[in-house]
Amino acid sequence: MQKAGGLFVREPITRSDFDGYIVVLKDSSVLEERKRLTSGAGKRVIGGDIDKQLKSYADKIRETQDSLLGLSVSRNSITGNLVRGTSLIVKSQYSSVINGLWIDASQEELDGIRRDPRVKSVTPSYMFYPILFRSVSNINAKRLDYSGTSLTGRGVKVAILDTGLDYTHVDFGRCNEAHISSNTCPKIIDSHNTMGDNEDISDEVGHGTHVAGIIGGNGAMKGVAPDSVFMIYKVCELEGCPVGAILDG
Repeated sequence: MQKAGGLFVREPITRSDFDGYIVVLKDSSVLEERKRLTSGAGKRVIGGDIDKQLKSYADKIRETQDSLLGLSVSRNSITGNLVRGTSLIVKSQYSSVINGLWIDASQEELDGIRRDPRVKSVTPSYMFYPILFRSVSNINAKRLDYSGTSLTGRGVKVAILDTGLDYTHVDFGRCNEAHISSNTCPKIIDSHNTMGDNEDISDEVGHGTHVAGIIGGNGAMKGVAPDSVFMIYKVCELEGCPVGAILDG
């Protein structure tokens, strides 16, 4: 367990901190279905047919998930979240890596979902808290010296799931909001905010910016791979990082 007091550790990490629940269904994910279709005796489709097959399978997953939640599903006009009844909120639905959902629901609704034969598990979406004080020493970055080499990370894309990024910083190219919204910031080739109803990836905590600097800062301070580019996925806020948001990233 990580204790409070370290840099950006706001409180102890406990198993009692969670934000909603992760529901995993028994049917395989799209990735698992792709593996089944393209390996060994299970190989049944080739070429472009795989994409059609997987698209159809993804649609089937969504239909099963919607059926599990009930037919009376609407979208909250303020938050944009899907709502069934008076208390069940669908924060996100997954199909690529896992077949599941991130929901918030009453105990009665959770009990009903657990009893459904299509459901494999229902677990809390536990909160994780980003830390920094051991990062550099943990990866032995202090021992690296790339002077006189071409090992700069050029052509490498790095996905960072964290608190976002201060993209206005000189080490990341001094980009602005317009660059991010138009996808024209040279250092950031993709971004998404899973913690809100907008695409704001600005970093209000500082952890994501620090991590990005270690990986690929390219200014007065050089990262391990200064010429790499980022895919920034904001999955944490001051309150922590729910598992559901991490999976969404």
